[in-house]
Amino acid sequence: HSYDEHGAARGTVIHILLEAAMKDPETDLAVLAASLVTSEKLPAEMAAEAVKTVKSVMGHALWRKARKARQVFTEIPYFYDTGSGDQVLLEPGVMDLVFEEPDGWVIVDYKTGQRRNYRPQLEAYREAWEAMGCGKVKETGIYWVDHNKYDPL
Repeated sequence: HSYDEHGAARGTVIHILLEAAMKDPETDLAVLAASLVTSEKLPAEMAAEAVKTVKSVMGHALWRKARKARQVFTEIPYFYDTGSGDQVLLEPGVMDLVFEEPDGWVIVDYKTGQRRNYRPQLEAYREAWEAMGCGKVKETGIYWVDHNKYDPL
């Protein structure tokens, strides 16, 4: 099965597994993945691949930094005004991972699939976080889940 064929559903499974693992590293990812692939109508064999992918992310230095952080948040919904002038146009967004280090906040967006320029999206996250009065953002970055690579922007 190609990733493209199941891209969005697979991305949903990976995001939920990453959120669960960050909240509780003892989560039984295999059981959760099996349930998620069923609910997302994905082939059953994709559960093991998803767990393997998430476990590789959990081994990355960025993950360890987040786990040691003073505060860590996952899947934070927010609305951002993309209107101009008098027009207010609220766009929904979700910040995948936000954690606090002594010198500021780090905002990470997980991406599965194709590499594109996500800098504007991450800048919007930074502006929203600071506008909400949550503190200074020292870094934003993309975690390319399928490549197990973190790119600070």
